Amino acid sequence: MDIDATGVSENGRRKYQIFISSTFRDLGDQRRMVLDVVIDRGHMPIALERFPAADRTVPNVIRKTIDASQIYVIILGYRYGAIVDGEGISFSQLEYEIAVEQGVTVESCV
Repeated sequence: MDIDATGVSENGRRKYQIFISSTFRDLGDQRRMVLDVVIDRGHMPIALERFPAADRTVPNVIRKTIDASQIYVIILGYRYGAIVDGEGISFSQLEYEIAVEQGVTVESCV
């Protein structure tokens, strides 16, 4: 299926890049469920669990990736998550704040 520069597929349906955020160890099953739904609906999921949290470039990657996304989904549980070096907040909170700051549509799953 081809998608043009505006994100519209050949069948005329809009395709969205959807950034998926959560703590990882405790919400792995829920992340997979959301990823499956996003893919089944024909959209492109973005989940950064493969990036090491200790990598100092991760906040910049997060910012650029969320900026390129149209929807931000945050899955909330009981853990606050890993703290971003020098920020004093978790990666999930940083991602949320970036999404809100950039005006990305935010959806939550609790």
